Amino acid sequence: MKHQYIVDTDTGTILNLAKCYVLDADLIDDSFTEPEICDLAVEAGVNVASLLEPKEYTVWVGGTEANDYYLTRDEAQALANEYISDGYVDVSVVRTSKNDEA
Repeated sequence: MKHQYIVDTDTGTILNLAKCYVLDADLIDDSFTEPEICDLAVEAGVNVASLLEPKEYTVWVGGTEANDYYLTRDEAQALANEYISDGYVDVSVVRTSKNDEA
């Protein structure tokens, strides 16, 4: 995946999307230090770059589609790994065609 950035045009700050997270404000309060907030963001936040990845993958387990909506490649692989860990052997990750969404 090529690098993508967020640019704050007021300050000129440039941030790599791969290192940016969205974090629910209810998870933090004034007692948190900046490093603690950063750690929490990585643990409980959503990586911004993942929000931009195409969701065009599905997981099949024993001839049945295991997900209700298209996933990113990483999400699909993680789901497939869960089924494999549970002992399923007929597990596959399939990239869908853009034409399938019409």
